[in-house]
Amino acid sequence: MTQRVCSRNAASWKKTEAMTLGEAAAAETKRRSTQERIEQTGHVLAGIKREAEAESELLNQQRSEAAAAAERRRSTASDLRRLETSVRSSTRGSSSINWN
Repeated sequence: MTQRVCSRNAASWKKTEAMTLGEAAAAETKRRSTQERIEQTGHVLAGIKREAEAESELLNQQRSEAAAAAERRRSTASDLRRLETSVRSSTRGSSSINWN
């Protein structure tokens, strides 16, 4: 009887071992698959990051150009005011100036 019990335990152990090894192989396959998906996702995200950086660089360039244009407008307006003041002070009381 002891031999039967040992024999059953050994068979049960072998069955459990086979199931465990099968589960381990399945888990390893899933791990590899997940690792591949993570790497693919990393590549996609890197591409998206490069695109975002390029768009950001373009936007910064456009901001810089807009700021320079605004500064030129302010400078021109200031020059025009100075010119108008100069003309007014040089005409002192003469009739209105025709700008056309």
